[in-house]
Amino acid sequence: MIDPRIENMAKVIVEYCLGLKTGELLRIESSFLAEPLVKAVYREALRAGALPYTRINLPELAEIFYRYASTEQLTFLSEIEQREAEILNARLHINSDLN
Repeated sequence: MIDPRIENMAKVIVEYCLGLKTGELLRIESSFLAEPLVKAVYREALRAGALPYTRINLPELAEIFYRYASTEQLTFLSEIEQREAEILNARLHINSDLN
């Protein structure tokens, strides 16, 4: 069963906060901890006609990266990320903690 509070929050995010329209590209970033909201936003974005995709991260990866990355790795920006920044219409990052 879907929590109606999460569904309502997703509608507010998609319709009001992001104002997504048909054909707009949305990247949803989060960890697995926000799974219910990620799914709800994804669903609402599809209903709005947008083109959503997800990037799910593990919280520990950032700590590993900053502890072990070289200077070159720290300053590297991939061509994929550069292109993404140019073509995205909206980007949503959802932070979540364990209850």
